[in-house]
Amino acid sequence: MVYIWKEEWVGFVLRGYYTKAIYTQLEAEVELIASLCVYGDDILVLFFKNGGVFLMMAMIETYFLWFLVYSFVGWVFETIVCSVAQKRFVIRGFLNGPYCPIYGFGGIFNLLLLGKINNPFLIFLAAFFLTGILEYITSWGLEKLFHARWWDYSDKKFNIKGRVYLKGGLTFALLSLLQLKFLQPLVATYTAMVSANIRSFIALILLIGFLVDVVYTVTKLAELNQLLRNTPLLLGETAVKKLYEKINGKYYKINSQIKRTIKSFPRLKSVHYNDFLDEVKEYIRNRKKKDKESDEESTP
Repeated sequence: MVYIWKEEWVGFVLRGYYTKAIYTQLEAEVELIASLCVYGDDILVLFFKNGGVFLMMAMIETYFLWFLVYSFVGWVFETIVCSVAQKRFVIRGFLNGPYCPIYGFGGIFNLLLLGKINNPFLIFLAAFFLTGILEYITSWGLEKLFHARWWDYSDKKFNIKGRVYLKGGLTFALLSLLQLKFLQPLVATYTAMVSANIRSFIALILLIGFLVDVVYTVTKLAELNQLLRNTPLLLGETAVKKLYEKINGKYYKINSQIKRTIKSFPRLKSVHYNDFLDEVKEYIRNRKKKDKESDEESTP
């Protein structure tokens, strides 16, 4: 989308295959259309100034909903792939809700940067580099923030510092092509059917829930590096075994968010304390087995 600002009016060039769906929505909501020009697949819509402000909010809400849709699709994809690979049900995702934000950002970046490209090969090639850059930056950012690596492809061929690798890049490029050519027209059409008031209400509620999830997750995971650093010093060589025991009137527990993350990301590595993290992961696995055996024995 291209924005054209003037003193008394604002113009928007709506691009690509989702143009009609967006314009249908805007036409029903904004009565201040001054003129409409069609250039092939592009539509130039001119609005008076107040209409432009309204339109801006409508577009922000719409893009946010699209972000959540692709985050959810990514969560489903990751959950299925990892559950099959580990032969057990695995709830994936950095956050607690059913969404993987990296897929949401990837989907929106694809729309903004690749939406004008019609050639499937060029889309695939550009998406290969775009999604690779996004995954690399995300891996780097999480490592700097939490001193841990959520995934590590060092054992894969043609990897770059273990953050991205060739096969993964090709997979994301294919998913991006499917998104732009098949999924986005459907997503845009159905979101355009939602009225302005309902869309605003849904976007607000989902935004609040999303932000609460982000704050809670980041706060809890911030304890991970502190746990790995301090627990061995406080409890000695038997630190792992004592994680759930009361020592000096305090509990040195692994909070539920850290346990969930360890289970969801078996490749999780600590930058500074990975040996102890491996012990923690092994302890959690063994504890789960013992709890399961105890339940089976107690069942009549």
